[in-house]
Amino acid sequence: MKLLRKQKFENGDTIVEVLIAIAIVGTVLTGAFAISNRSLRQIQMAQEQTEGQKLASTSVEKLNGFVADNTAEFLDNASPNPAKFCIIRTGGQYKAVASSESSPNAACVKGRYTTTISTVRKNTFQVDVTWEGLNGLPQTAKFTYRIKSPDIP
Repeated sequence: MKLLRKQKFENGDTIVEVLIAIAIVGTVLTGAFAISNRSLRQIQMAQEQTEGQKLASTSVEKLNGFVADNTAEFLDNASPNPAKFCIIRTGGQYKAVASSESSPNAACVKGRYTTTISTVRKNTFQVDVTWEGLNGLPQTAKFTYRIKSPDIP
């Protein structure tokens, strides 16, 4: 009867080698997932910021139309508008609607974004668009707009 001898070189991998390979692959995949997840969040935050800036720019254009429709009011009054307001268009005319940060007017809210305009000086306005970012913190896009008119200093 022949005794079975253990071969010096066996075919296949040991369980330790397989576990080490799985750990290395897992570490690489975890790092790649973390990087792609962070990149996706940055892209989403950039999209939010772009949307906020687009809304602020639109509000500046509406403000410009409002000033064009109400030039006499702007020339006669030191503070023609409420402290905080937004601009809406009704019946082909622009109209200022009072709003506040604590209770914004529904006309000043578009989805997650709230737009308010405040009078800095007689001919200078600040447009603020605020929203809650992906990180849960409030985000803001601000534009300052100065009315260009030879009659307003």
